Amino acid sequence: MDNLNIEKKIQDILNKNLLNAKRELLLFVNQTKETIQYKTDKQGYIKELLADYSKLSINKDGTINFIGRSYINSGYPLLSDDDLLAMMRQFYLGYANNPRLGENVAIAAAESDGRVFLERWSKYNWLKTLLDMLVQPQQVQASTPLPVELQTDEAIERFDRAEKAGIILRTATGYEKNNITKAQLAYFLQRIYQADPQSGKQFPETKLNNLFGESRLGKAAGKLVDNNSGKPRGYNIIDDLFID
Repeated sequence: MDNLNIEKKIQDILNKNLLNAKRELLLFVNQTKETIQYKTDKQGYIKELLADYSKLSINKDGTINFIGRSYINSGYPLLSDDDLLAMMRQFYLGYANNPRLGENVAIAAAESDGRVFLERWSKYNWLKTLLDMLVQPQQVQASTPLPVELQTDEAIERFDRAEKAGIILRTATGYEKNNITKAQLAYFLQRIYQADPQSGKQFPETKLNNLFGESRLGKAAGKLVDNNSGKPRGYNIIDDLFID
C-alpha cells in the first residue's frame, strides 16, 4: 500500500472514530445531566469525572494510549476536529513509515488507540466546558463563539438550548452540527436569523458558514423555502428548541 493509500485508510478510520465518539458523547451528556441534578456538590462531581477523563494516556485495559500521551505532552490544546484529526493522522503515519512497525501496526493503532482517545478527549473537553459554566457562568456567556454581529438575545438563548440538547457542539473556532443533517442546521439558523423569508431580511450565510465550518447554508435554507412545508425531515428536534 503506497503512502497516499495508507494516509487515506488512516483518515477514513479516524473519521469513523470521530463519529462514534460524538455518538458516545451525546449519550454521556444526557446521562451526566440526568445524574448531576441530584448532586449537591455539582462542581465536585464534575471534577471527579474530569480527573478520570484527563488520564488520556491510559486505555480502558490499562495499556498506554500513545496518541493520548502525545496530546498530554503538548499541553491539552483545544483543537478543531480537522486540526485534531490531522495531528492524529500524522502521528499514525509515523507508525506506518517506521520499518520496525509498518502499515498493519499503524492501522490497528488508529482503529483501537485512536477510538479510545477520541472518546475520552470529547468527554474531557465537554466536562471542562460544563465546569467553566458552573464556576463562571457570566464569563462563559460573554465568551460565546457567536460573533458580535450575530449576537441577539434570541440567538444566544437558542444556541444555548441547542448546545445543551447536544445537537451543536463548540469547537475552537465556533460550532459544529452534531447528529443532525445540514438541512436541519439550516432550518435552525433560518428560524433565528430569517424567521420570515418573505420579509426581505438577508440570511447571514457567510458568517454562519464560517461559524459552523460549513458551505452553502444559505442555499440549504433557500431549499426549505421552496418546499411546501418549509421544513426538513426531522424538524421536530429543531422546533422543540423554540418552545418557551
